[in-house]
Amino acid sequence: MLNEVTTNKLAWTIIWVAGLSFPIFWYNLIVFLFFTLFVLQCFDFLTGFLSARKSQMVMSKIWIDGMIKKTLVIMLCSIVLLFSSWLRHTEAITSDIIGIIPIIIFWIFIFFEVISIFENLAVIFKGSRESKLFTLFSYLWNMIFNISIEKLQETAEKRIKNKFNKE
Repeated sequence: MLNEVTTNKLAWTIIWVAGLSFPIFWYNLIVFLFFTLFVLQCFDFLTGFLSARKSQMVMSKIWIDGMIKKTLVIMLCSIVLLFSSWLRHTEAITSDIIGIIPIIIFWIFIFFEVISIFENLAVIFKGSRESKLFTLFSYLWNMIFNISIEKLQETAEKRIKNKFNKE
């Protein structure tokens, strides 16, 4: 399977086109991810409220803490979005690779929101087949997130080690 993907001309064409178009569209992707995160946070709030009602655990302290965290995440992401916008319109940084950092930040928060939504849906549909499905989705998203973070850490450590070994 992996051999087929690595030798497939269409796969390499898609990868190169995406890589070449990244400098053009990175800011648009950041804006899209910001609004996706906002919509997911609203949906998470709704499913969180419904799951709390289902488990009869609606408490103002938990809601206030949750809303403060969501507000801080949106404020942080707004600052990242404004900083990215400023970088886009300034000549200070000519490399468009700087767009990867905000994208990674937004993806991390999006992963957390999706996991939370699946956990809430598992509680809402408790006792049904859907509950098992949402629990499985939550577990899979959590596993994908952990694997992604581990791979990112390994890659970063290898690059740092190689950089210092060359000098």
